[in-house]
Amino acid sequence: LKANLLPENKTYSLKYLDSRQGGFIDFAQGILEGKAGEIHIGVHRGLIFEVTNRAVNTLLFIQGCALGLAIIASLILADILVRPIRRFLEVVKQVRQGNLSIQTGLVSEDEVGKLAKAFDEMVKVLKQTQEDLKNLATQAKGIVASVPNALIVIDGKGAILSVNPAALKLCGRKERELLHKNIVEI
Repeated sequence: LKANLLPENKTYSLKYLDSRQGGFIDFAQGILEGKAGEIHIGVHRGLIFEVTNRAVNTLLFIQGCALGLAIIASLILADILVRPIRRFLEVVKQVRQGNLSIQTGLVSEDEVGKLAKAFDEMVKVLKQTQEDLKNLATQAKGIVASVPNALIVIDGKGAILSVNPAALKLCGRKERELLHKNIVEI
């Protein structure tokens, strides 16, 4: 076994040494700058590798756990962020199919919440407008039916939209025979 002697111009020395029990690292430090002697600390190489491997494995495990938690957290966060948009799209689909009684039910101060609130208000106005148009159509039919003279209502292209009873009597036809035909054809 070779000794790890401290050189004269240095205060410490680190050297790898071989022995019958295996390699070890010897750390030599001078006491009072080498005037009072030296102190040597030897650590078996196997112990260093064992501690190093344990530390590396522990760090890898911690990093793996942190990565796993980050992935889980990002999936949860993504679901939280996307859920209102999915709800909003479902309501848009139903409104497109004619359901004007549905609302998003989304209440928040972010952009999606503000958009949902504006959409809900638009659907309410659209529903009210549709009801108003139905009422006006009913009133118009009542007015057309109550006119004692023959009255035929046409659109801009001449298609018959409505016919009152006096006009039906004058033409000698049924309403279904006249509706949507061009006025020129009768």
